[in-house]
Amino acid sequence: MAILCGLWVCRCDCGNITEVTKRRLVTGSTRSCGCRRSPQKNLHYTEGTCLEMLRTDTMYKTNTSGVRGVYYSSKRHK
Repeated sequence: MAILCGLWVCRCDCGNITEVTKRRLVTGSTRSCGCRRSPQKNLHYTEGTCLEMLRTDTMYKTNTSGVRGVYYSSKRHK
């Protein structure tokens, strides 16, 4: 293991190398590089928060672009 900008570079039992925060090492929340995870669940975590849980799959009724987060500004006419 080596320290790299607040992250520890660790080698998993499977041989893969991954970067883990000190907090996750101390609490024991990181046990592998992701190789133990179910292949059906392709979840991404940042600071212990699952990013997929934050995103909603539905779009607003007023969305005309079809892209999430893109909207028309009537003030700027863009």
